[in-house]
Amino acid sequence: MKVSELFDRVVQLAEKRGRIPVGRWTVDLPDGFSLRVNGSGEEWENVPPYHALFTSPQGWPAALVTVNAGTVIDDGTRGIEDKLITVMDRALAEVPA
Repeated sequence: MKVSELFDRVVQLAEKRGRIPVGRWTVDLPDGFSLRVNGSGEEWENVPPYHALFTSPQGWPAALVTVNAGTVIDDGTRGIEDKLITVMDRALAEVPA
């Protein structure tokens, strides 16, 4: 399972964007995906405490991950995990050093 790999990318993006401590934030990602991160102890914008929610370009949930677990929604191609990791790698590359 690549969920821990995906969550690692969320932490890396938070660090590169100066979002540590993580807090609550939203970012548009490449290919029309978006990411909402809730680093607080209370639900925020339909994201449970200490979770990150990826949304597809169509607005549907694509993955809900946390540091030790996660759920990836299959988009029918069986490659959504890999797609999200690639999207996060591109987002990381786009953040100025």
